[in-house]
Amino acid sequence: MDIKIIISAVLLFSLESLSQDVKKEVNPHDCKMMFTYGYGYNKFFHISPSGSHDGGNITIRFLVRARSDAHLLLSSTPTPMDGEAVYEVVLGGGKNVFSDIRRLRLGSTKATAYTKDLLSPVELRGFWVHFDGKGILQVGKEGDDFPFLFWADPSPLDIRYFSFSTWTGVVGKWLYDCPIANDSETIEIVEAKPTTMTEKLRKYLLSNYNPYALPVLHEDHRLAVFMHLTFHHVNLDMKRSAFSIDGTVPMHWIDEKIHWKPEDYGGLTSLHITEHEVWIPEIVLYNAVGHGANILGHAGMTVTSEGAVMWSPSAHLEVWCNLNLDQWPNDIHTCELQLGLWSQTQFVELLLAENETVMEDEQRTGSEWEVIKLESETVISRTPWNQDVDADMLTSGTLTIRVTVRRQSQQQNIIFVVPLIVINVLMMLSFWMTSMNTGKFSIQCMCLVLLAIFTVTVGNALPAPAEHVPCLVLMYSWSMIAGLMSVLVTTIVINISRYAHASPPPTFICALITLPVTRIMLFLPQVKTEASKTYNQLEENFNVHESCADINTRTPTSTHLEIQQYWIILSSAVDHISSFIQFVFLVGILIKYN
Repeated sequence: MDIKIIISAVLLFSLESLSQDVKKEVNPHDCKMMFTYGYGYNKFFHISPSGSHDGGNITIRFLVRARSDAHLLLSSTPTPMDGEAVYEVVLGGGKNVFSDIRRLRLGSTKATAYTKDLLSPVELRGFWVHFDGKGILQVGKEGDDFPFLFWADPSPLDIRYFSFSTWTGVVGKWLYDCPIANDSETIEIVEAKPTTMTEKLRKYLLSNYNPYALPVLHEDHRLAVFMHLTFHHVNLDMKRSAFSIDGTVPMHWIDEKIHWKPEDYGGLTSLHITEHEVWIPEIVLYNAVGHGANILGHAGMTVTSEGAVMWSPSAHLEVWCNLNLDQWPNDIHTCELQLGLWSQTQFVELLLAENETVMEDEQRTGSEWEVIKLESETVISRTPWNQDVDADMLTSGTLTIRVTVRRQSQQQNIIFVVPLIVINVLMMLSFWMTSMNTGKFSIQCMCLVLLAIFTVTVGNALPAPAEHVPCLVLMYSWSMIAGLMSVLVTTIVINISRYAHASPPPTFICALITLPVTRIMLFLPQVKTEASKTYNQLEENFNVHESCADINTRTPTSTHLEIQQYWIILSSAVDHISSFIQFVFLVGILIKYN
């Protein structure tokens, strides 16, 4: 026999038995109440044996107020795991267009029905869900005998618990476990009548308001949404190349569907409402770290009698940023925030309110970054998810905000720059030790090792590789080269000073290093001519009257000592010149760094 005939027969039998139950209308007074926001089943209710749970038959009656996506979950356990078999009933899904039955949370649809405007954002509407224990699940409106949605499960579940939920950005008010009225009593599902001017105004504005429709009276009208950013905290994660902003995004626009005469409502010129009650722009961060949707937090809204809507939600914006590390750690970076709309891009224009994007004078939390410049422009481009589609209608205006930040912390300068200066000064001072003192060789080798250690430390502290090498890394690299040259010069100078020379330096060198100007500029000693002194005991205030050529007329001992003195003076000249070069090098890299 055809399986459809069997299911139809069983369903008709169930409907006959069910019709007696659904005639008992629910009384909304003295019901239990709960609110849900977003998707997630946080509280489960046990179905105890009662009139609503007769053997395998379960009937759950409830009232719900939501703009869309009311979810009811039927489960065998109080905490069903992901992937565990459950029954999930979705009422008013797809922006209040259809309803579904699923056998897994967010699973594939087992049964669906077109139910446009099934739910209401302003009034409670009643429903019933019946499960006969044999696999037939039925969903209907309160007061109707026949379901508008049903499904027969070939492998029925043992249902013991139920739970309520809505969807992202949707608030739901639920009434459940309501007393059952007598068969002869007729109770209408209504809420208390408005008693204040505010309640009357809310009823007037929101009763027939569709929060999914664009708030314009004519289809050819474009809606301008003005916004600006108020930063409370900015941060740049150098390792991830991610720039983040925490603050608020005040927005305002004109809702042509909201308008009233203040004199008709006690002089009320403004009304405070929640964000889900009227249309709001679905703003998306196109270059976000992550999906980029739902970037705005929750905040109340204010509407005026002229239709102006003002909304200031909190926001956490995190985007990828192309880093410029040339001047790290005194670095300046420019990052872009590309804001656009998820839908209705052809009818909504996102604009930055002129001169209203500000950085608060006092940040709520400490940050090492300071905003120094803000720029914005609107660019017509394709949405990121439609890059391959060739259609003009898929283009939209992207609000691009460029934020330039500068590091204001001096910690890196103290940690990395000061040791570099100290090491270079130490190498410079080592050249002023006596030319035959081997201690300066040890000092310069130690400085070279310290430079290598700090270079590795700087490399580990750097963020991800960038297009250009940071200036600080170049400073350490060139300092290591300068240190290597210092070791080489010191090695040559020590060997020249300690080696026994048979002849003096060339005549022009002797003449140059004995000139008074040279001696003053390089702080060189004078040649000592007394044979009683050893060549390393030099007197700086003795005048030289002889040239290198006159040394050959001296006695052998005197000649040998003076030859050594000329070589020692030459070594001192090389040391002092190297010291000056080291000083110029240090000043040069500091100027480049700053």
